[in-house]
Formats: sequence, C-alpha cells, structure tokens
Amino acid sequence: MPVYPNNNEHRPLILKAHKDENSRDKECSILETLRDKSYIVSFIDKMDFVNDSIFRSLEENKLYYGIILERGRYNFSEKMQTSTWKSLSIDEKI
Repeated sequence: MPVYPNNNEHRPLILKAHKDENSRDKECSILETLRDKSYIVSFIDKMDFVNDSIFRSLEENKLYYGIILERGRYNFSEKMQTSTWKSLSIDEKI
C-alpha cells in the first residue's frame, strides 16, 4: 500500500504488513543491513497498526506489524521487461 508522509518531501513510501512481529523484525534486520539508495526498496521504519479499512485484503480490526519502505532508484518490474534482462542467465540475475 502506498503511504505518503505529511511533509514537503512527497516521497512515495510503501507500507508492508506482516501478521506476526517476528517475521517483520527478521525482514527489518535484513533490510537494515542492506541499506542502499540504489536497491529496489529501502527500510525506513517499523509501524504497528490495527487494520481499520486500510487494507481490503486484511482482516478488519486486527493488529498487524508493518514496515515502511521507500522505493529505490530502480523499478524491478520495469527492469525485468527489458531485452537485456531477459537474455541474462539465472546466475547473472542473482
């Protein structure tokens, strides 16, 4: 879900929801280690929330453990559509 901060930066942020705190914290730990502006997403902060008509696909009035992410410089879905990407071997893609 796109989230926008209440300031003049207007950076497009993403709220990713986890059902349990442990899986959220493990992902945060990995993302904190891999911080770099050129990656697909960057970790910004943790945010726990009760789903009150935020996500249609999640159960209402239930606590979720969120991660706020910022889009990186590259759009991976666009990159995957290029002829260069399609011609790379699996090893090169990894």
